[in-house]
Amino acid sequence: AEYMMDMQVYLGHPEFLVFVDETGTDRRDSMRRFGYSMQGKPARAQKLLWRGEHVTAISALSLTGILDCYTTRGTVNADKFEEFIEQSLVPVLQPFDGVSPNSV
Repeated sequence: AEYMMDMQVYLGHPEFLVFVDETGTDRRDSMRRFGYSMQGKPARAQKLLWRGEHVTAISALSLTGILDCYTTRGTVNADKFEEFIEQSLVPVLQPFDGVSPNSV
């Protein structure tokens, strides 16, 4: 309820909002998890025993599009996320004055 009260300021002004999302992938993501086979026969698949390199991306989006994207090898921990916020996201944000887009 408190969150909804705080967000009331931005209703009707979605251009103020900035959304941050993170995703990651490795070689296993291209593997099928389901398959087809002849009736009565089990579906068979070869599986990778090696995961490969893990790559992670963090993006900041607004109504105007992608503000910035950060990619790194491996997973993202708190230090890498903070680095993205400080070095990539904060420089493209506007101060909140009730008029400037990309300010929240």
